[in-house]
Amino acid sequence: MTRLFITGYPGFIARRLMRLIKESGVFDEIYALVEEKFRERAENLPESKGVRILVGDITEENLGIKEAPEGITHAVHLAAIYDLATPRDPAYRVNVMGTRNVMKFLEGQGSVRHITYVSTAYVSGNRTGIVREDELDRGQDFKNYYEETKFLAEKVVVEEFSHLPVGIVRPGIVAGDSRTGETQKFDGPYFVMEALSRLPLWFPLPYVGNPAVRPNIVPVDHVVEGIFKVITRELTGTYHLTDPDPMNLHEMYRLINYLLGRKRLLNFSISTGTFRLFLHFPPLRGSMPPQVLDYFETHALYDCTNARRELGWNPPRFEEYAPVILEYFLKNRKNQL
Repeated sequence: MTRLFITGYPGFIARRLMRLIKESGVFDEIYALVEEKFRERAENLPESKGVRILVGDITEENLGIKEAPEGITHAVHLAAIYDLATPRDPAYRVNVMGTRNVMKFLEGQGSVRHITYVSTAYVSGNRTGIVREDELDRGQDFKNYYEETKFLAEKVVVEEFSHLPVGIVRPGIVAGDSRTGETQKFDGPYFVMEALSRLPLWFPLPYVGNPAVRPNIVPVDHVVEGIFKVITRELTGTYHLTDPDPMNLHEMYRLINYLLGRKRLLNFSISTGTFRLFLHFPPLRGSMPPQVLDYFETHALYDCTNARRELGWNPPRFEEYAPVILEYFLKNRKNQL
């Protein structure tokens, strides 16, 4: 009897992962930990049929579950605060203490064969150059509390629970489905699309930021498939679910402008600091959190040798699916305003 336990449902990645897991039929029973405020929504989702919803909270002892299941064999921990602007206290409580609580709960089961922990490539913080999958603590600083607390949470997993069979996945910036454009939340590259789409096409735009920077964006369908393989193959180790050959910032900027219909850009670049000032004025006010611009200065490249070798990881390049995710964004953004 195989029993899967999943946190973070019905979040963006967790919901898609649940669909894939249900379609595969590889687990006999599935338990999803859901916060009370999301209970009704989770119970009414089509992929929840046959899933045992457990109301609880990872910040509480024993995850706040009144009647805990027994005999869990597999688990995937996705629940976290992903907001770049989050204050430290709630981020630490959920991302660090919550992860410790989840690991303690699973340790107490005594039956767990495999745990998948979903981290982020940006535990690298302000590191530059090539970041390898077997590297974590290199004395780096962090751009925000999201990065810092995900780094500390990963340290909890690898240092305090090293005796448990854990596979760690570190996605890059997750965008929509590479085939349909579907996404649950417009953040990451969508902030750039929002800002640029507000400016008239005749308005002369310079480039923004350093062309040496290579933002690492990956489509959610490939990320979910990668996580699924780690779970079902019971792989231990760390896997970068990142673009092995990302476009540079200016290439990406030019592509998005072109897809929006802007054919020409001015032949010079302004700094992200200058662009940050423009965010205070119409029409750009409110188009993106200023913290997003920190990723226009991230000089890191993420080696994904383990993922390519053991998962067959081979995501499409951003330019291959950018038209699809931009089309989906333009059709659906008003629904999220």
